[in-house]
Amino acid sequence: GVQTCALPILQPYLSAGMYSRFGFGVWQTRILPLLFGAASVVVFAFILLRMRLHESAVWIATAVLAFDPLYTYVMRSGRMDAICIFFLLCGLALMLHARETSKVNRSFLAGLCIGTAGVTHPIAVSSALCFVVLHAVFTQEKRRAHLLGLCFGAALPAIAWMGSAVVGGRWTDFREQFLGHGADHIVTG
Repeated sequence: GVQTCALPILQPYLSAGMYSRFGFGVWQTRILPLLFGAASVVVFAFILLRMRLHESAVWIATAVLAFDPLYTYVMRSGRMDAICIFFLLCGLALMLHARETSKVNRSFLAGLCIGTAGVTHPIAVSSALCFVVLHAVFTQEKRRAHLLGLCFGAALPAIAWMGSAVVGGRWTDFREQFLGHGADHIVTG
């Protein structure tokens, strides 16, 4: 069969696992994004709690997100947007944790999450750049180490994905299938 390079390394395996468990069909295609969408709502609530907002405000904001028609539409669409949103929110949560605890490994993990979001949807690349700037501005202790950890972590998923295309002899396919698509999304939004 034809191998696609337009999907991140683990995406086909996650989908295959869902299909083997629940069968193949339109509804089964939506299970994975719905799970990531639900997990995103939970991570969003943790972020708000970490920001020390009043608990009732956290639950109201979380409910607004969970039941927002556009959010639920995106989560039901069966696309990789839900995975991207989940990893961006996880990256933000880990960045906040790194800033509070001064743990550089949390910055690295935040970078891994942000980089994973970047390989699931090209629009996340612009978000990743914003996260780097925010981290640089608001991190007080060990700023250079935090930034290096964040940037190195963010680069690893892309390096692994491109490396798998090079090693597998599919660099031309990867370039044609994803890089053009990604550049178009970054330029046009």
